[in-house]
Amino acid sequence: MITIEKFIYLLEYPFNILILGTLIFGGPYNETFYQYLPQKLYRLQTRLCEDPELTQQFYASLGRRILKLLISVFIFHATCVAFDVLCCDYNWLCTLHSNSIHNLPGLMISLNLIQYAIALHILWQLHVQLCDRLLVVKRLLNESFLPPTGYQKLLGAGYEKAFCAFVDGHKEMESRLTEAVQLLEMLRLTSATLDRLHSKLIGILGYVLLLNLCNSFFSFCVDFFAIYKFFEEPNWHSYALFLYRVLWLILHGGRIWLILKGNERIVEQKCELCLLLNELDICDKECERVINRFLLQLNADEGHVVAACGVIDLDTLVLGGFIGALLAIVIFLIQIELGNNSLMGIALNKSEWNYF
Repeated sequence: MITIEKFIYLLEYPFNILILGTLIFGGPYNETFYQYLPQKLYRLQTRLCEDPELTQQFYASLGRRILKLLISVFIFHATCVAFDVLCCDYNWLCTLHSNSIHNLPGLMISLNLIQYAIALHILWQLHVQLCDRLLVVKRLLNESFLPPTGYQKLLGAGYEKAFCAFVDGHKEMESRLTEAVQLLEMLRLTSATLDRLHSKLIGILGYVLLLNLCNSFFSFCVDFFAIYKFFEEPNWHSYALFLYRVLWLILHGGRIWLILKGNERIVEQKCELCLLLNELDICDKECERVINRFLLQLNADEGHVVAACGVIDLDTLVLGGFIGALLAIVIFLIQIELGNNSLMGIALNKSEWNYF
């Protein structure tokens, strides 16, 4: 193994130490937020969904999702352990050392990323419910423009009956409008709370996410280069090591995708929220003020890019940069290896020269 490849390969160890150290020592420091977050999310969910049956279905679906993720992670790392045993030729002491260095930290990091993904999934679900409640506001505002029920029929029956029906209908319209404005204000405050929780979550986990992205990127480069060398000089006797590399390639690629993809769905729901707000019919000045405050709030939040420690934007658009850097490093390693092979060939040729 060439020196630079070995250096990039060994970067995984300090990154794992830093990630796990941050999680272990940062846990007690952020204990208050970790206890506050699920309680606050539960209160927001019950505020957005007043039906207890729908709330129960929401958490049942969430529980099934968490169970599927946990089973997938444990099965994946158990498969990695099995291939590790094959690569070590059933040397249990070597397997123990290898799993303690690679699979155990990898499992702990994967479980932490599951917590991050679940928190973002809940925030996304709450944004979806927020859009659903905004459709209710839209319906109430549309109904407030409708004429009183049976007003046209009563108009022919007599002026007094028609006037009474008109007054009652006007009161009904005002009550609908008041309900719509109050609901809209509640949704605005809920949206602001969700944005604060999202920013706080990214702020706390930003350092860990940045380390995870760097760790997975460098590991992905090394594993990709190792697979390239395997196909350049196939050795099917070491198929277990090849499959082991493929598994770690999937692991690190999945981590990068998970970190970048989670926030994108929340941004899409915010765009949907802006679209629904622009479709609302303005009935009076109070309704107009609430809608304008809501839109200004969303526009102000859009100006703050979600980034890990302000360094890497947590968006799938960054994948283009990742792919470019990956190809640059892999091509660099290939060129170094070709250069070493050429120098080795020249040295062998010179050793066969006859000196007089």
